[in-house]
Amino acid sequence: MPQLPIPGTFRAQDFGRPKPALGPVPTGNVETVKNAIDAQWSVIVTGKPPSMAKSEAAWLQSAIEKASDADAPQLRKHIASKIAASNLQATTDEVKAWIGSLQGTPNVTVEPNLPPAVGPAHPPVGPGIIGGGGTVTDAQTVQDFNREPPASNYKLNLQAANNVFHSQHERLSDLFSAFIMVPGPNGQPTPLLGPDGKPLKAPTHMVGQKEEDIRLIAYNDDLGVKQADIARYLDEGEIAIAIKHHSPKPDSDEKEMMKLQCTHIEIAVGVRDADGEKGAVTLNNPQNYQNGLFGEPVYPMIFVKPKFPPHFDNKPELKKAYVDNIRTWLVIANTFTNFPGDYNGGDPLATRSPEQIKVLGDKLLQALCGTPAERQSAISWLRDKKNEVYCAELAHVALNLGLHVPLNKETLGERFDAVKAALASKDFLSENDNGDKAKLISLKMAPSSLKAVSEVVPDLQITGVGEGINKNFGQGLAVEPFTVADIIHQFIQKTVPREKLGEAVGSQIQAGMLARAKPSLYDQLGMGAASLLTDAEKLAALDAAGVSHFGTPPNMTYMDAAQKKPLHKAYESAFSALPDTDPRKAKRAGLDDFYDNKLIPGVAKDWTAEGGYPAFKAMVKTALLPVAQSITSPRDDGTGAFAPPHMFLARATDMIENPTAWNINKGFFQWQYLGHGLHSSMLTPKAA
Repeated sequence: MPQLPIPGTFRAQDFGRPKPALGPVPTGNVETVKNAIDAQWSVIVTGKPPSMAKSEAAWLQSAIEKASDADAPQLRKHIASKIAASNLQATTDEVKAWIGSLQGTPNVTVEPNLPPAVGPAHPPVGPGIIGGGGTVTDAQTVQDFNREPPASNYKLNLQAANNVFHSQHERLSDLFSAFIMVPGPNGQPTPLLGPDGKPLKAPTHMVGQKEEDIRLIAYNDDLGVKQADIARYLDEGEIAIAIKHHSPKPDSDEKEMMKLQCTHIEIAVGVRDADGEKGAVTLNNPQNYQNGLFGEPVYPMIFVKPKFPPHFDNKPELKKAYVDNIRTWLVIANTFTNFPGDYNGGDPLATRSPEQIKVLGDKLLQALCGTPAERQSAISWLRDKKNEVYCAELAHVALNLGLHVPLNKETLGERFDAVKAALASKDFLSENDNGDKAKLISLKMAPSSLKAVSEVVPDLQITGVGEGINKNFGQGLAVEPFTVADIIHQFIQKTVPREKLGEAVGSQIQAGMLARAKPSLYDQLGMGAASLLTDAEKLAALDAAGVSHFGTPPNMTYMDAAQKKPLHKAYESAFSALPDTDPRKAKRAGLDDFYDNKLIPGVAKDWTAEGGYPAFKAMVKTALLPVAQSITSPRDDGTGAFAPPHMFLARATDMIENPTAWNINKGFFQWQYLGHGLHSSMLTPKAA
C-alpha cells in the first residue's frame, strides 16, 4: 500500500476520479456547497452497511479543495458530521485515514499485528530471500471470509436454458449431471436408458448439492465489471475459483469425459469499479482470456471458495490476511507466468511442494522488481517449457504462494521496499494483457506477524517430494495435485454411479468407458503416441494411413472427437510398430500392463458375490490405486503430477460431501460451495 500523507495533506487526486453519478463538484459559498452535498448524500450513502469508496471521497475532497481557506474547515466539519451520523464504513485504508483526518484524528495508518500465531518463531531470513510476514489489516471491520452465502435471487428459465444449450433438459439438476454413455448400434456413444426409458445421469457437477439447494448466480459480460449478483457472494478483495465446464452440452470426446467436462479455471475477484460500485473480474492464463470477465452463455461455471480448516475458526482477521496475500500473489503470478502451448497433456506440474512453490515465487519477485539482469534471467526461467503455468495451475500457484510466502519484511528482507513500491504503483501491470481489470484489484503487503501456514497450523507437516508415494506427495499444498491414479479414480467414480446401477450393469459400463478412454487418457498424461512420436514419425504415420495433414501434424487440442479418432489410430499403429528395444516402449510398458491386465479386468468384474459395491471400492483402494501410484507416481521432472481444471471440482465435491474428512495429505483447504453461475439470459428473478 502506498505511504499515506501526513495530516492535512490529502488531495482529491489521491483517490482517483470523482464518482460521475454525483455530478459536478459543487462550488460557491459554504452554505451553497453544504446544500449541494446534502442533496447528494443519498447517492453517497449506499449499501448495507453504508460504505464510502475512493470515488465518493474524491468528490467530497474536491469540494473542500475548491472552497476558500476560510470555508474549507467548515466544510470538513460538515462532512465529518454527516459521515458520523450515517455510520459510514470506509472501503479502503486510504478512505478510512481521510475520514479520520476530517474528524481530527491522526491521518496515519498503523500496521496492526495479528493475534499471536501458534508455532515456532521465524528463523533468520537472509536479505532478499523468500523465507518468512506485511500490510494493513483492519481487524475491527473484517467479516468472515467463509460466512454463509446469501440465497439466490434467481430461478431457472428452463426454456431459455434449453434454447441456449440446444438441449432438452427437464429440470435444473439436468444441467449439472452427465449422461451415462454406452456404445450405440453404430458404435457411437449413446445415453444409457433407465427403466422409464429416460437417459440416466450421474451428478457430476452438483458439487454435493441437492437440486433444491443449488444457488444460481447470474453473470453477463455485457455489464462489464458491474457484476452485481456475483458481488453478493464476493466482497471487494475476496476470491473464488470459477470452474468452467460444458456439462449442460457435453463434448463427446473421451478426453473431455475423462476431465469431467471441465475445461478452464478462472479466479474470480471482488472489486469496485471506477464509480465505486461493487463488481467482479477474473484473472486467467492466458491473460486476455474472456477479457477478464466471465464468458459467453454456453460456457457456465461453478463458484467455490477456499475454506480454511478448523484451526482458523473465529479468526476472520487471520483468514483475511491470507486471502489478501493470495490475491496479491495471484496478480503477480498472472502477470509474469507464461501459458503453455501444449496445455491439454504434456505439461508437467513443476510446483509439487512448498519448496518448489518458493522457488517460483523467488523468480516472480525478480521479474517484478529485480535488477535488469535479474529480471532478464527470471523471465527467461519463467518462459522455459517446464515452468509454464496453464489456467488451473495459476490458481494452484497463487493459493500456495499466498499460504507459504507472506509478502512482508520478515519474509522479503531487503526486497520489501522494492516490492511495496512496485505494488503501490501497479506499473508492472502494463505487461499484463488484462491490465485494465487487474488494476481494479487491491494489492497489499502482508501484516508483519503473518507467517507461513506451516508455522501457524500445528499439525501441518511439510516434507520432501520426489520419486514414489512414500515422499508424501502434495503434503502441505493448498490442494493436493492429481496423479494418474486420481484421474482414473475420479473418472470411474464420478461418471458412473456404480452403487446405484448395480454391479452387473455398472461394471460393464465402467470397463467399457475405460477401454474407450485409454488413448485420450494417455494423451492427457503425455504418454500417448501423439506425445511420444516425433513430428517426422507422425507425418509418416498419417501418410501411411492416408490421413490428410496439410504438411504438418494437426494440433489435436482444437479438434473434435470425430476428427481425432483417425489420428489416434494412425499414431498408435505407428507406435506399436516400433521395435521392442525402443526406449519409448519401455516408458509406458508398466502403464500398459496395469491398464490392460489389472485396471480394466478389475473394474469389469461383478463383485456381487464378494459383497457388492463396498467390496469393489475396497478393491480399488487396496489393489488398483496403490499399483497405479507405484507405476505412475510423480517424477522429479513433474511428469505424473497434474493440476487439471476438474481437480478443483473433484476435491471440492469430495470435501463438501464429507466435510469431516479434512486431511492434511489431501490439501490444506476444505471447500465452500457458493453457487452455479449461469448467464442472466436464462434466469428469472424470484418474486420479492
